[in-house]
Amino acid sequence: MTTLLIVISFLIHGLSLFCIVLLYMQLSRVKELEKKQQQTIREMEEIVLAYVTEIKEQNDDFFMRLNQPKEKSSQPFASTAKKTFVSSVDLKSEPTESLTELFDEEKQINDSDTKVLKKQRSNEDEDEHNELSLEQIKEKAIFLEKKGLTIEEIAKNLHRGKTEIELMLQFRQES
Repeated sequence: MTTLLIVISFLIHGLSLFCIVLLYMQLSRVKELEKKQQQTIREMEEIVLAYVTEIKEQNDDFFMRLNQPKEKSSQPFASTAKKTFVSSVDLKSEPTESLTELFDEEKQINDSDTKVLKKQRSNEDEDEHNELSLEQIKEKAIFLEKKGLTIEEIAKNLHRGKTEIELMLQFRQES
């Protein structure tokens, strides 16, 4: 009878030792998961901090450009061209400028008008990109990434920050 009790005691002790080992293994897995989550949280905080820093830099740059005095060359072509030609041509007197000089002057005015138009077109393109929804931007970024463009090229193409595009693509890969 006592041997039976000893055998049962050993079985119960063995079973309890087995349960303790299993619980310890589960506890170690939970600790590993917790460490991974903390590491992921730190990485996300760093990414968000970089993103916020980039936004702050872009805002500072925007305000600097906004506060800079505007140049006269940004005036519309029509007003500068009319003033230049009207003030330089006097029909009653002999011409003081040669015909080639007048053509050169007109060409310079046309060149400056072309630059203004290109700048307006690029501003319109930028406005078009700003009106896109977040989903549309994400889709375009994924499409451009699949085409093989770098993050910098995608950001430039979509008129967005490099970190913003990097975050979009990174979060897409994780989910």
